[in-house]
Amino acid sequence: MRNPVQVIREARRLLDEMGIAGPPTPIDDCVAYADLTIEQQIPLGSLPPEKYRALLDYKVFALTMERVFGLYDPTTSTIYLKADMTPGRRSFVTLHEVGHGWLPWQRLLAAHPDGIENLTPTERQRRKDENEWQANVFATETLFQLDRFELEAREMPFELQSAVQLATRYGASIHASLRRYVERHEQRAVLLVLEVLPTIRAGKIQYRVLASHRSPSFHQRYRRWRAPTWISETVVRPLLTRKFVTDLPQELYIEGDMEIIPVALQGLHNAHNLLLFGRPKDGQRVPHRAPSRILRTR
Repeated sequence: MRNPVQVIREARRLLDEMGIAGPPTPIDDCVAYADLTIEQQIPLGSLPPEKYRALLDYKVFALTMERVFGLYDPTTSTIYLKADMTPGRRSFVTLHEVGHGWLPWQRLLAAHPDGIENLTPTERQRRKDENEWQANVFATETLFQLDRFELEAREMPFELQSAVQLATRYGASIHASLRRYVERHEQRAVLLVLEVLPTIRAGKIQYRVLASHRSPSFHQRYRRWRAPTWISETVVRPLLTRKFVTDLPQELYIEGDMEIIPVALQGLHNAHNLLLFGRPKDGQRVPHRAPSRILRTR
């Protein structure tokens, strides 16, 4: 069973030992403090195939060549990064690789690879998946400096623009910051991540919902809620001509136990996804707007 407590403890240890007391997290300093180096001359995409194969399972070599953004070589304590990443993604990926080199139990496994080789293929894959999950947790907690991000978020207006400002302040991607903002906020909120390209379904233009994230209070209030799988083009149309829209003119409606709740939407269009930030209007401090019609979301 995955438990982030030990990983968070190690993230705290790094921040405390380095004396980091506010954003942004100094990424390069973290690399140096963990006694790691970033290969500056040979970016990840320029590594020779034999180097990839030494760091990745051969079976997934072809699949991962285009999808891997960073690699950590434990034999030389070297991090390789893809060259064409956005600053926010680069920060996260770098800290992810730092996690592989900083977490004591992962360092121990790297020093004694025979312990992994003796596992069955299924156990080996489970161990690798666990290590990747731990590195993701480490990167997230280090980048957002544990609970500092959410404490600052609570002092700001409850809106999409606050998450965007925090992303800049913490040097994180808007997507990652908005997810953290929603999942840790005390007020009810939901984040829908949409595919950036539309699909024609039954003669209508729609956008597939790839993921949804909810605040704890949203989950507590709407336990029966299920995220929509498709969103109509009419909802996101303003995002197609503007990168950032404060308020979308149309609303979504969610079904409660004995009620239908309108959800006010704010939206953002980045290079990878359409992001919809939703706030239920059943007593929360959000502007009221009369709905034009009920949108069918599933």
